Amino acid sequence: MQRNIIIITILLLTSLSVSNAQFRFKPEDRLKDLVEKLKLDKDQTTKVEIVLKKAGDQLNNLSDDRTERREKVRSIMDESNKEIEKILNKNQKKEFQKMLEERKKRMSENRRRQN
Repeated sequence: MQRNIIIITILLLTSLSVSNAQFRFKPEDRLKDLVEKLKLDKDQTTKVEIVLKKAGDQLNNLSDDRTERREKVRSIMDESNKEIEKILNKNQKKEFQKMLEERKKRMSENRRRQN
């Protein structure tokens, strides 16, 4: 199940970066979403913020080479999702998985519309 979450997140970020050359990962936007939906406490919020800022810095500094970028995005998102999951409690992990599933569905729908 954790592997599915990671794959979904990677696909989301990869498709966004490929479809939008100006894509930039914004940790503050994702943090706000996670705080609201997962009801993170103050300690969790601080820890997740650190993880997201680190991932954001790495993602925003990637080259424009699509092949290289895709591989690195996968690696970065894999690691950040693992770190975030370690911070969450059991119920929050379930909700986090649901969030990623919803993103996957939206991405799939968007791809169908574009074709």
